[in-house]
Amino acid sequence: MATQQEINTLLELLSTLPNCPITTTETRDLVRSMYFAALGDIPFQWLQAAYLQYIGQDKPFFPANPGTLREIAFDLEMTAQGVPTASQAWAMVLRGPQMIEARICETNAAMRETLDPTARDYFLRLGDLDKHEKSCDVCMPTSKSGSYGSKIVDEVVKLMGGRDVIFTDNATADRARFLDAYREMVLIERKRLQMHPKVAELIGDPDRPRIGQVAEGIRLLAGQMGGAP
Repeated sequence: MATQQEINTLLELLSTLPNCPITTTETRDLVRSMYFAALGDIPFQWLQAAYLQYIGQDKPFFPANPGTLREIAFDLEMTAQGVPTASQAWAMVLRGPQMIEARICETNAAMRETLDPTARDYFLRLGDLDKHEKSCDVCMPTSKSGSYGSKIVDEVVKLMGGRDVIFTDNATADRARFLDAYREMVLIERKRLQMHPKVAELIGDPDRPRIGQVAEGIRLLAGQMGGAP
């Protein structure tokens, strides 16, 4: 993860851009603290890539906030993970589900190597492996019923009721409905991926302070569609 010194190096590069708020020692320290709080959980290589992506675009000014670089970094990560564009996703649906072999990440492989059926914690480790595979953006189990080649595409098709429901006698409307649903799912996934660890920890805490209550009807609908209550 990025260190404070690496964040400072990044800010020195950004400080050459117009509208830089770093004009005094006091503002410098405040900006450094804010950028480290927002970006310190991201590996510096990704922040460097986000910086290069930012200055390579038609954006000549100092970033309005560190969230700009955070968003770019995670957009690049989703690109690296091979998340399909909306048009590519539609082409996958048109092609139909394909039988695929399991795909696992290095962490998954390491967890599997340590599994010992004779160990007392064998089933506990199996549970940990199952949790990892469900949350990992790389791991994909062997598809028995077929996969479209992307977890997000598979999930959108499932939420829309399946391929038979998606396709009607109006191909233009079918495509529009799918693209809207897919773009929304990608946006949700990007927000999840981009979420700061401290924010994710708070949201996942069942004892978190409550600031409101979701209407029961919305809660039930989310449960029926596979969302978290």
